[in-house]
Amino acid sequence: MSLSLLSFSDKFSRYFPNHSNSCLQNTFLLCNCILIKETLNLHQLKGVAGMLLDKSEVDSNSHYKHLLGIFEFYSLSRFS
Repeated sequence: MSLSLLSFSDKFSRYFPNHSNSCLQNTFLLCNCILIKETLNLHQLKGVAGMLLDKSEVDSNSHYKHLLGIFEFYSLSRFS
């Protein structure tokens, strides 16, 4: 995770004590990607994810899988 996402999740972790820092970081990553690209299409968000994670040299398909994993792991039933 990039430094900004880490510090952002640290600031908000007290408001979400039942959620791990990685959960908050992934949520903030996804929200930032959506706001920057103004779309919900994960294929279009994968490039922005690399930029936000400071890992733009990594294959963009890896970022797509990361974003997809957020939905698989943090389904609405688990985030309540």
